[in-house]
Amino acid sequence: MITSDSILDARENRAKKISSFLNNNKKIVCIKANLPGNNKTNYLAHLIINSFSLRQLDLNIIHSTYYESHDGPYYLLEIESEVLEEVKNQMIVFEEAFSLGRFLDIDVYSEVGQLSRKSKRKCYLCNDIAYNCIRNKKHTVEEVYQFVKSKTLDYYKEILFNYINESIELELNLDPKFGLVTRKSHGSHEDMNYKIMINAKNVIIPYFIDMFCETIRSNEALDLILKKSKEVGLKAEKAMYKETNGVNAYKGLIFHLGLFVTAYGYVISRNTNKSLLEIVKQLAVVFFYKKADDNSFGSYAMERYNITGAKGEALSGYLHVRSALKCLVDFSEDSLIKTLVYLIIEIEDTNLLKRAGSLELYEETKKRFTELELNTQDIKNLTNYCIEHNLSFGGSADLLIVTIFIKKLMVICDKINL
Repeated sequence: MITSDSILDARENRAKKISSFLNNNKKIVCIKANLPGNNKTNYLAHLIINSFSLRQLDLNIIHSTYYESHDGPYYLLEIESEVLEEVKNQMIVFEEAFSLGRFLDIDVYSEVGQLSRKSKRKCYLCNDIAYNCIRNKKHTVEEVYQFVKSKTLDYYKEILFNYINESIELELNLDPKFGLVTRKSHGSHEDMNYKIMINAKNVIIPYFIDMFCETIRSNEALDLILKKSKEVGLKAEKAMYKETNGVNAYKGLIFHLGLFVTAYGYVISRNTNKSLLEIVKQLAVVFFYKKADDNSFGSYAMERYNITGAKGEALSGYLHVRSALKCLVDFSEDSLIKTLVYLIIEIEDTNLLKRAGSLELYEETKKRFTELELNTQDIKNLTNYCIEHNLSFGGSADLLIVTIFIKKLMVICDKINL
C-alpha cells in the first residue's frame, strides 16, 4: 500500500534529480499526471502520462527519461531553449488545448528554479481556483478521481473508435483493389458489398473498445487478460454474422486487431518495458498454445503446404506489419496501395490460397504482384485478372487495416514506436 510518506519521499527524490540536472546548467521540463488521492501509480496515472507523444509538445528535446515512482510515472526532459518563459507559456497552451491536459502537470525549470504560472489553475469540477477547492475541501477525493477517470476513459474510447473506424474505411475505400470489396465494386465476392462491410464495421468496433477497457482495468496476468479478450472477440464475431446474415466480413480482423487493442491497453496502462509487438507476440503464443487443430482451411494449408497464414503472422510478432509501417509513409491512396501490394507479396494469405485452388495459381498470382508497376492502368488490369479468376486477399486487407491503425497510434503515443 502506498502511503503519504512514500509519496513525499518520491517527490523529494524527483526534486533531487531535477536539482542535479540544474546544477549542470541544464534546462528541464518535468511532466507527470495530476491525480487525486494516494494511489498515484494505478492504471489511470499511466493512461494519462501515455495519452500523448513528446513530439506533440514541439520542444527541442536533447534527452528524455521516463521514471516510475510512488508519486506516479513522470518524464524529465532536457531541453534546449533561450527563453524559458516562452516554453512555459507553450506548455500552458498545451495543457489547456489537449483533451487530458488538465490532468497533467508540466513544469519548467531553469538554474534559478521552477517557473511559476501567471494564472491559477481551475478546479476540475467547478470554475473556482483549484487551490481554494483543495483548501476548503469543497469536493471529496473520490468525486475528483471519478471525474478524472470518466474524462480519461472517454478520451481513449473516442480515440479508439475514430482510429479503428478510419483505418477500416481507408482500406475499404481504396479502388481498384485486386478483387477486394470497394465502395464501387464487390470485386470477387458475390456474397459481399460495400454496405455489408460498412454495417459489419459498425457492429464490431464497440467490441474492440470493450477489449481495451477490460484490459486496462485488469490486474490479472496476461493469459487471463487474453481469455477475457477472446470472450469479447467471440461476441464480436457473433454480432458480425448476425448483421451480415452469415457472411464473414471481418473475422480475421477481429482476431488481429483484437490482439493489438489488447496489447495497446496493456502497455499504456501499467509499468512495463516490453514493446507493443512483444506483448502482441506473447498474446499470440498464449492464444495458440495447445490449440487443437480444426477442420478449417487454415489448418489444411499448414498441414499440406506449410503455409501458416494468420497464425504464423501472429506468432512471428507481426514482422510483416513492422515492415509495412515503413511502406506506409502517409494515408494517401498511393501509399496505401503500395503497402497493400507489399503485404500481398510477402505474407502467407490462406484466403488467396483457398480461392486460387492450387499452389501453382497461388504462386503465379504472387509473381504477378512482384512484377506490378504501380500505375493506374496496370493496377486496373491486375484487378480485372483477380476478379476473372475469383481471387482475393482478405488476410492482406486485414493486415493493411492493422498497419494503418498502428501508424495512427504512433502519432499520439511514444510507447507504440517500433
